[in-house]
Amino acid sequence: MLDDQDGLRSLDERSGDLSRQRLAFFRDEARRKHPQEKSLILWVHLIHGTWANPAKARSRPTWFEPGGSLEAALRAHGDANDWRQICFADAPHWSGQNSFAARSAAADQLSEYFKGVLFDHRTTFDRHVVIAHSHGGTVAAEALRKLGPLAAEFSGLLTLGTPFVERFRKAERRDEVSFDSLTGFYAHAIAFFFAFTLALCFLFEGRHALAASSAVLSLLPWTFARIPRLRFVAELLNATIPLAALVAFFVSFDLRGSSGSLATLLASAVVSLVFAVFLAPRLMVLRSVHFLGSSDGLREDELPPPLKTELLAIRAPGDEASLAISAASAAVWVSDTLSSVGFKTLGRIPGAAFAVLGVALIATLVGSIAFPNHAAWKLAVTLTWSLPIMVPMALLMLTLLVKSTATLLIALACGPEALQAPGVMKIFAEPLPRSRDGLGAPATMRMVFPSSADLDDLRRKGSLRHAIYDYPSVQRYVAEWILLHAANPKSPH
Repeated sequence: MLDDQDGLRSLDERSGDLSRQRLAFFRDEARRKHPQEKSLILWVHLIHGTWANPAKARSRPTWFEPGGSLEAALRAHGDANDWRQICFADAPHWSGQNSFAARSAAADQLSEYFKGVLFDHRTTFDRHVVIAHSHGGTVAAEALRKLGPLAAEFSGLLTLGTPFVERFRKAERRDEVSFDSLTGFYAHAIAFFFAFTLALCFLFEGRHALAASSAVLSLLPWTFARIPRLRFVAELLNATIPLAALVAFFVSFDLRGSSGSLATLLASAVVSLVFAVFLAPRLMVLRSVHFLGSSDGLREDELPPPLKTELLAIRAPGDEASLAISAASAAVWVSDTLSSVGFKTLGRIPGAAFAVLGVALIATLVGSIAFPNHAAWKLAVTLTWSLPIMVPMALLMLTLLVKSTATLLIALACGPEALQAPGVMKIFAEPLPRSRDGLGAPATMRMVFPSSADLDDLRRKGSLRHAIYDYPSVQRYVAEWILLHAANPKSPH
């Protein structure tokens, strides 16, 4: 009996066989109809990264287009005769937006382009390599992955400064749901709780304008989540409202004074909690997350199929984009560690809380009889009844603060969809792409340490280290890689 994974693999294999048979049939027909087109040219397909859409460029061609600066720099290496059989293709451009949806759409478009190249009688007998920069490497890898076995028709994929970014749904059993997932599912309800608590505090203090503003703020994420173009704003508010409410409270209220701010906070929190629990099902973030959408990825235990082409990933130390993503990933790890308390553990808290409250009640009664007017005893009673409330609230605030920071960092580095249901979605940014069977193809990661000539050239051009395609040493290495593929007589045809 096949399980789901075995069934999917069997379906993939049969689909791959049909694709190969179709390509073989097309080539037989092409040989018969176009016997003159048999030259083996090596096509280089350059894919740009984030924010490099040539439609917004001041001058053309851009560095990655045919006739651009990268092609000129590459052709400067080696013998000119060796480059005669190498052509730089006019690969399709994508929006360059830093979002999972944009990269997913670009991968679909690029996959169709690759299929068109294979099923075009003018290029079907040629060889092809792909070079991609930054998040364009994620797009190219996903496009080749969508080709399945046909990706083997491409001689190789070379990526420059690419952190392979993928988004997965968190895999948890029902009895192992973590605090992180709970706060992700009920992100709107948590934001409502903090904003409405602040509104009640202002109301009790007689600051009616601020109370009204906070009340409106409490409903903004829920409202924006219903408008497709404003979902990003809704998730951003979910991530920042808890922190903003805490800062506003501590700036506006004096907990140590005699104005009763602590009592106001506790009373407001209790009332807000009742409203938040009642509204939670209606405020669930799942209403704004489409798990079946193309940009929402697979489950952690349902990794995508392997890449079927040779992969060379070139990375540079000090790359600003890679450092940013590494910092964001570290923050997410800290957030996951702090919020990894399972649902079973949370279920044991009420019993322990009742036991503690029982002991506190007995101690309070005994102490009130024995020391009715003792100042130290009154302080102890106050701490006994306030700490069980304040400590969990402080831990909750700390966890949400760390989680909001981590979510915002990963959203800035990888795309705004990271703000959707944090804890329900997990973001991975790794040196090599993940897959259920490993890479399934020869893969090499090469770290390039910029030489003094590289750094001088970058300073002269005003480029960041992330512009790894501007490194003279990288250009020389990429040129040698292309020439090696051009000189390789092996052909899958």
